Amino acid sequence: MAFGPVNVPGKLTAADIGAAAVNHSHSGYASTSHSHTASQVGAVPTSRKVNNKPLSADISLTATDVGAAAANHSHSGYATANHFHTAADVGAAPASHSHSNYLLTSGGSVSGNLSVAGSVTVNSLGFRVCGEYTPLLSSDGGYELQVQSKKINFIVPPGITGSPAFTVNGSADSFLSAIGAARASHSHTPADVGAAAACHSHTAADVGALPISGGTLTGNLTLKGASNYGTKINLGNGDLVHISEPADDVMELKAKEIRLVTTASPALKLNGTALIGAGTTDLTAGSSALATGCIYCVYE
Repeated sequence: MAFGPVNVPGKLTAADIGAAAVNHSHSGYASTSHSHTASQVGAVPTSRKVNNKPLSADISLTATDVGAAAANHSHSGYATANHFHTAADVGAAPASHSHSNYLLTSGGSVSGNLSVAGSVTVNSLGFRVCGEYTPLLSSDGGYELQVQSKKINFIVPPGITGSPAFTVNGSADSFLSAIGAARASHSHTPADVGAAAACHSHTAADVGALPISGGTLTGNLTLKGASNYGTKINLGNGDLVHISEPADDVMELKAKEIRLVTTASPALKLNGTALIGAGTTDLTAGSSALATGCIYCVYE
């Protein structure tokens, strides 16, 4: 161990070795006779009570102190673990009970009316309504029976005779009319099928034609035979008077006498030029104008 310089050779002091003197004292500490309060040490005071019992000594709690029952208590008004009930006790029917006045799902007969709000599904067993005056009504009271199926077979039971098999109010015709059908041996008049009688006739107006007594065409009339020419219009009896096309684009007028009656002058023109002209003025050869092919007559 090494020590620093000392004041007195051969003698150490408390300060030389980092110690306190023999007569030193301490401050900031409690004396051996000090005391604490309960709040200072995070405890409850002995004056505090639990179930009205102070904590100044050990306490004992009974079942009554905490609102509980004693260990040897018992109950009444309850059933034992091995108790049992009858069906009547729980408002039920015994296991061997049976029902009546019900229609089984396997089928049966209904003595009264049967109202079905929804649909009736018929499988292989069938659905029957018996009784001569037993109606089958729709849910709203309407007298309408609707049968919907991929295929409907109407079968007259064996031993039941009579024809026809289906009637409405006793009439087979009423039934056929109700379903929009007719008897197999029925017949129709032309009016029934929107046709005319075999001995009917038409007027020219009915077929959009002119009567043979004459009329007016509002459009053009074209006469054409097998070729582009050769057709004619005969006027009167036979072929004595006619208008024809003997050659292509050639018109022929045939008659014992041809009379041209016009209300304008000149009466005849060729491509807009008069064919025959007349007047009191003499023409001078080589100077007077006259269309080629035209005839000019001078009169006094």
